[in-house]
Amino acid sequence: MPADLVVGADGVGSVVRETGGFDSRMSAGSTYLRGIVEGWSDPLAEEYWTRLGSFGHAALADHTTYFWAAADAPAVADAVGGRDLASVIEQWRRVLPAAAGLLQKVPSFDDLLVNTVRRVDCRRWFSGRLVFLGDAAHAMAPNLGQGANNALVDAVALTEKLATAPSLMQALVRYDQSRRPRTRRVQNMAGVLQRLCRVDQTHRCARPRRALRRTQSDPSPH
Repeated sequence: MPADLVVGADGVGSVVRETGGFDSRMSAGSTYLRGIVEGWSDPLAEEYWTRLGSFGHAALADHTTYFWAAADAPAVADAVGGRDLASVIEQWRRVLPAAAGLLQKVPSFDDLLVNTVRRVDCRRWFSGRLVFLGDAAHAMAPNLGQGANNALVDAVALTEKLATAPSLMQALVRYDQSRRPRTRRVQNMAGVLQRLCRVDQTHRCARPRRALRRTQSDPSPH
């Protein structure tokens, strides 16, 4: 079917991006476990930085708790590879008992979401009449919580450029020039924060680190 423009909003594994012309690269990625369990462990959202990586949880409105746990440390990665929930719990118990307490509420390994978060970089976000937005163009570490936000801003910016530029090609150039550098900065900051989460000692995020997170989160994606 002929089209004036094809928008690739098909995520980190974008098929559109594989058509070529974007000079893209994708990182090996980091693995996380995610789950939702019954009950509130604490009404406040908390994040811990440990030698296994980050662990965090947040209370949801239906009196359940959402949590995530890094799964790249060798012992945890081996347990995940073997679908051994008991071993995952034990590894986290040694480092952070609060994490083990939540993981123990998971009925089985099948109730965990295991996903690999990858970074995507493209030298440009359009090629001919193909253009990207969201994770297809700039998947990033989850540590700033900015992936979906930036995808929404992409959509608004692309729409604005298409409506106001004299031609389609000029619209795509303006979109690329305005969004790509800004989003790259957010990607970089998210990556720095992801690396900072891996520390030698287990502790709840101290006030200076919370301040650092606020500082990293501050730049507007607009």
